[in-house]
Amino acid sequence: MSDLVPGANVSLREVPGLRLLRISLEWDAGRENVLDERLGVAALPLVDEKLPGRSHVVFGNQPTSPEQSTRLGASNGVVEIDLDAVPADVGRVAVIVFIHPRPGAARRSLSQLRSLRAVITDAEKGTPITRSVDLAKSAGNVTALIAVEVYRRGSEWKVKVNGQGFDGGLDAGLAQFGLPA
Repeated sequence: MSDLVPGANVSLREVPGLRLLRISLEWDAGRENVLDERLGVAALPLVDEKLPGRSHVVFGNQPTSPEQSTRLGASNGVVEIDLDAVPADVGRVAVIVFIHPRPGAARRSLSQLRSLRAVITDAEKGTPITRSVDLAKSAGNVTALIAVEVYRRGSEWKVKVNGQGFDGGLDAGLAQFGLPA
């Protein structure tokens, strides 16, 4: 299994019979229990690089996309995408890790994590496909990060490690894709 750096991608054509893709964001917050408790994951199915609406944001309060193709997994930090069920107009699914804001709490950033990796597997077979390098090292002083993008090129699906960060948590990530906070 190769370690992808931000900007690198891998074709999923090389994985025979792949239907259900699992993206597991794995982190180590060390002694930062407060940080660990505030971390969340969201998946954003994008049409023409924009979110079609708030109902398409997959996160803790809304664990599946409207058509059920993208959902949070059973464990924290896991997103599953049924590649065969993704609507034809969705060209990309961005997977974001973010820090939930907490009024009055000390500011935290993703750079405080000891490690943050994305592990991509065939969810039905349990077969590893690829993983990212440690994204915490380059996260900087941000509160949200696009860890992985799953996207189409014609009829082919690919996975790309992104690493782009935002300050402002999930709301900043949503705004990046055209959805006001």
